[in-house]
Amino acid sequence: MFAQKHKHFVALPIFLIAMLCIATSDRLVATVLQETPRAAAVSLRASTQPVAWNGKSGIAVALDTQSSISIDEAKNSITLTDGSVIVSASGFGIIHARSSTVHILHGSVLVLQDATSTTVVALRAPLVIETNESQTLLPRGYQMHIIGQSHEVSQVPADWLQQKIRSIPPSIDSTLSSSAKAFFDVLAVSKCTVYPTSAISPSDASAILASVLAGDNGSADCSETVTRLLPLDTVPTRVQLLLALAAERRPVDDLLAEIEIPVSLDKEFALAVLQEETATIRPLPLSVLNFFTHSVERFASGSPDDAFASLVQPAEKMAQIFDEAGYPESAKQWQEASDTLYAFIAPLLPAAKKKQVVAPVPVVDERVYDPQQVVALANQYLRSSALLFTTETTITYDAKARVRIAHAYVATAHGDSEISCTFDTATQLVSDIVLGAIPLPNSVPLAKLAQSF
Repeated sequence: MFAQKHKHFVALPIFLIAMLCIATSDRLVATVLQETPRAAAVSLRASTQPVAWNGKSGIAVALDTQSSISIDEAKNSITLTDGSVIVSASGFGIIHARSSTVHILHGSVLVLQDATSTTVVALRAPLVIETNESQTLLPRGYQMHIIGQSHEVSQVPADWLQQKIRSIPPSIDSTLSSSAKAFFDVLAVSKCTVYPTSAISPSDASAILASVLAGDNGSADCSETVTRLLPLDTVPTRVQLLLALAAERRPVDDLLAEIEIPVSLDKEFALAVLQEETATIRPLPLSVLNFFTHSVERFASGSPDDAFASLVQPAEKMAQIFDEAGYPESAKQWQEASDTLYAFIAPLLPAAKKKQVVAPVPVVDERVYDPQQVVALANQYLRSSALLFTTETTITYDAKARVRIAHAYVATAHGDSEISCTFDTATQLVSDIVLGAIPLPNSVPLAKLAQSF
């Protein structure tokens, strides 16, 4: 998690290392951070040409013509005064539009404002919208139209959404200030068991969170710890963080254990999961999928017809989506979740909507395999694969058409990483993957192995 591709790591001050070494409790109060000096507000107006802007904390703006905004970079806050704007954030950002406040996290949003209404569209990743002292979790691909004290939520057309996604401004990498680097180092050295308590600016908090999300896969579960970096800590914003961490393959069990999703949020949460999975095709941890299933069942108890159309039927399609993408383990988990939901909702539905759930019949493989031939065939396939071999790499027979590969390497966005895995010469699938020290739960086709990391 903490091997940064942007090289944000710096050496810890010696006295801070000493403090960490002598600490006897699992929490340590550090006092080395200071509030970042407040930056001047930036005002932007686009008359006849669009205007683009990039901030140091990972905020990027595309301002449409006849539009104006003010930016408080120290707070990672933008106020839309007129027109429309697309905002992208590698960490978090806050957008004010009339009486509404929009919270984005590791995603992007389109906000439009005219004389009588405000419209907010979640382009990438779910949003949290505060209106009339209430909070709404808006899934990716959905919009909220706000007029006065009332609002309406609906899904936007897919073609229109893709057009707007192409207009998202590219954000530059977040820049960690010296105090933010020291903060980040404390998290890294302590594996998130230590959280500095000195003041830190929202822009630094956003940059640190972006660095956590952008880091290499790591075993430390920082999911609950980094909730303290959020400008608003509520159940909807924790769901935002949960889905962002899961999408980047960060551990989430600590955060999941602390989230109690209310019944009123069940549909929003389930929709957000479905929209993220459909858009990213990133396998979910089984614990999150179980949370999804529980929320759908609770919502179906009160609104079976709505749950069937908006949640259960889309969930059934996820198994095929992941199977075609080369994730058979995730496809199996989604199929099991779908069968569970159908079994739960069937008694609540009219007869015409009920579905007979039939368990698949196992196929018995009676072929005889020669271990030497399997290993030789595996070597032929692997020579042209993304795997890199050294003198320590071993390929040994496992069972049936499978071999076990140990101490190989694969190129990732963060450099070459050691990988161990099982390769099936019959199906061309790589499974039981251990990348570095992190076990990955899904199988992928050998041809897509490099794109999976």
